[in-house]
Amino acid sequence: MRLNEFLEQCIPGYKLRDVLYNNDDFLINYLSEPEHNYGVASIFIDRDSLLEELEEHGMKMSGFDKMIQKYGWYISFIRGNKVSLLKLNGYDEGFYDVAGAYFSNLYLHITKAGPSKIKSTGLIAKDSLDPEIDISGTMKRGILYPNKRVYLWKLEDISGNLMKSSKNFESRLIGTFRSLFRGLNASGYGMYMYLIRLPQGLKTHFDQEYGPENPARYVTQNIPPSNIKYIGTVTRIEEIVLNKDVRRLKQILGI
Repeated sequence: MRLNEFLEQCIPGYKLRDVLYNNDDFLINYLSEPEHNYGVASIFIDRDSLLEELEEHGMKMSGFDKMIQKYGWYISFIRGNKVSLLKLNGYDEGFYDVAGAYFSNLYLHITKAGPSKIKSTGLIAKDSLDPEIDISGTMKRGILYPNKRVYLWKLEDISGNLMKSSKNFESRLIGTFRSLFRGLNASGYGMYMYLIRLPQGLKTHFDQEYGPENPARYVTQNIPPSNIKYIGTVTRIEEIVLNKDVRRLKQILGI
C-alpha cells in the first residue's frame, strides 16, 4: 500500500490542522470548518494567515506544500485570499465498469502535440508547479499538482458503459463524442486527438478537484507510443460527429 493512499484514510481534512500543529508546530486557519467526514477531499484555508505563519517559520509556500504532502494533501490553487488544498490521490476502482463494454480500457487524449512527436516520445507525464507561489504567494497557472500526470478522458464513463449489443448503439456512439465536444469542452485542450489503450493493470486516478463523477482521469506514468493511436484532428472528428457518420467513426476508432 502506498504511503499517501494509507494517509488519505488516516488524515481527514478536519484533522489536518491538528496534525500539522502537533507534528510540525504549524497552524493553519480554515476559511470554513471541514465536515467531520473522511470523504471530504477539498478544504480552503486563509492565505493571509498562512503567509504570516510561513514568515514566522522562515518557510516558502512550496515548503508548506511539501509539508502537507506528507499527510496526503497538496496546494491545488491560490485565488485571492483562498488557498485550496486537495487530497493527493483518488483511485478509479472501476466499480461501474462493465465487462465487454465497447470502450473498455480506452481513453481519449487531446493535445497541441502533433502525431510525429507523439509517435516518437509517447505521452510524457508532467507536473504543474508554479514558482510564482514563492515569489508573491499567488500563481500564474490555472491549477497546480505536485506529481507528474497525463490527463485522459475515460470513454467508457462518457458512453455510459456502451455495449455493441446496446439499444440505439449508433446514436449513443455519436453522442459520446458530442458530449466530449459540447458538454466537456474537451476540444479546448488542443487540435490533435489520440485513442489510448492503457497497459494492463495500470491504475488511473480521478482529480479530486472534480470528483469521481467526472470522466477526466489521469495516470502518473508515461504512456508509450505502442499504446497510442492517432485518430485525427479535433476539427475532422467534430465534422464526422456533426454528420453522424457512424461508419467512418467506427473505421477511425478501429475497435
